[in-house]
Amino acid sequence: MEMKPAIVSKTRRGLPLSPDGSRHRINLTWKGISFSVTVRKERRYLLQKLWGSLEAGQLTAVMGPSGAGKTTLLNILSGFHCKGYEGEIFVNGTTRRRSPFRKLVSYVMNGHYLLPHLTTRESLCAAAQLKLRPDLTSGERTQLVERVLSIWGLEECADTMNNRLSTGQRKRLSVAQELVSNPPLMFLDEPTSGLDSSNSLQCILTLKAFAARGYTVVCSIHQPSSKIFHLFDKVGRHMNCFATNALPFYTNVTTSHIPAPCSFFCSRPFSILVAVRPG
Repeated sequence: MEMKPAIVSKTRRGLPLSPDGSRHRINLTWKGISFSVTVRKERRYLLQKLWGSLEAGQLTAVMGPSGAGKTTLLNILSGFHCKGYEGEIFVNGTTRRRSPFRKLVSYVMNGHYLLPHLTTRESLCAAAQLKLRPDLTSGERTQLVERVLSIWGLEECADTMNNRLSTGQRKRLSVAQELVSNPPLMFLDEPTSGLDSSNSLQCILTLKAFAARGYTVVCSIHQPSSKIFHLFDKVGRHMNCFATNALPFYTNVTTSHIPAPCSFFCSRPFSILVAVRPG
């Protein structure tokens, strides 16, 4: 069954708007990004000389094995971590300035930071109160909250206390309350972690729909299914985390070498071999 997520339509006065008009389209580029820590007087690089770009209208994945620095990279690019890194970051070709940039970006961190004694609807209302323009009426905020509940499939648990939500519902609420302000640039750190395959697919489909409307969407993701992997427009990964001497072997791998026991999961089993751990 094909899953088609809802997406917010154009409305007036600060409710969700498509970037093709009242929202800026954001292209983010970075050059020579490095980040290091000192361990026992030894300097160790978590990121080293990374170059890349994020484009409006695309859903980008940052992939790599555990400890590759995916979260560190998102922290730097989103402006959450502003000190200690080397390199340059540009917004639409201009050097990034922290204050104006923060108004254009939303960062959904990995984890559930929810107030336990609020309901789902109350959590979104509080987020709307804090993040949206103060001149919006109460009715407009309520309309937005109901739309967000619908987009992320939270209507059934709208009046449920956060401490009684399932893992999947808590994850979707965490994403929804960060994106309630409808920012043109969205960062998400492993938005599918803790979700089952159906909810993971629905989450990525919803983000894909945002990207199709001109938003710039990037997320780190760990071990996506083949179906989810092919939804991304662009995939970035840290090449220094891979065993380069294994590349010639995997270049020549075919389906006859690795039969797929679950054909419904992946028709080309070698396409999901995205990382090789040294040793």
